[in-house]
Amino acid sequence: MHKHNWVFLLILSSAIFFISCNDKPVATKGAIVLGDSSNIVTEKDASLLQDQVEDLKPQIPAPAPHKDTQATPIVTKDTAKPAPVAQAAPAPAPSGTGLKADFTEVSILIPNVVAKQAGNPNLSNANGAVYSYESGQFQGNVLRASGNISKVSMRYQSIIVLKCDAGTLPLDKLTTTTSWEPLKGGNGAWPITGLQESQLDYEEGNGNEIKRAIQVACQKRRFSYNKTQEFLQAVKHVKATNQRPLIISIRSLMWKVDGKDNQGKLFSKQLRVDYPM
Repeated sequence: MHKHNWVFLLILSSAIFFISCNDKPVATKGAIVLGDSSNIVTEKDASLLQDQVEDLKPQIPAPAPHKDTQATPIVTKDTAKPAPVAQAAPAPAPSGTGLKADFTEVSILIPNVVAKQAGNPNLSNANGAVYSYESGQFQGNVLRASGNISKVSMRYQSIIVLKCDAGTLPLDKLTTTTSWEPLKGGNGAWPITGLQESQLDYEEGNGNEIKRAIQVACQKRRFSYNKTQEFLQAVKHVKATNQRPLIISIRSLMWKVDGKDNQGKLFSKQLRVDYPM
């Protein structure tokens, strides 16, 4: 090998050896010890300590009220008071002729009906009055009443009556009484309806029940055996209480008038009209 090449290799080897001798291993600091204050990094640059995310300020809308929820109005001094509801003027006392009952709280009239009052004619302290029918029509008529009336109701008692050549015989065992039903009307007038024979409620019965009712009615009136047989013979083919010669008839009519007197006290007055049998 050439002399100069050996010199170059010698110098290069010496340089490499020198660098490797000065290359010391980096010392490790070991594991981080919990609570060791020397491991706490303290940053003094204020710009690095600022939050990098904006504070959340959510806008949460208030829950919508339920459809069935009604807001309670706030009452203030300026809240306008509702206008008072106009009350209907009390009906004046009815005038005219007919079946009339003058109570302290209310006067009642059914025009063009003749009926004889039973008992004390002075009704000032009474709650009801009873009459015996003489003439006139109730069906299609009008009950008139004075004062502050809230409701007028009616009911009746029907009876099965046998009408034949032997005579007229009310069958007391075949009667029925209806419930109170309010009449439609107002302003002092309530039309009377529902009293036609085809509209009446009645006691139902078969042939045997009809014959038994005839026997009881004849015994009550002390009819003879032959008279009783005449009535029984008239219904020998009858199977129901709504068949001829049986008829459905009214035995008693009743009305109830409810309202308030001049002092605002509630009252209830009744009328009853009995048909002679």
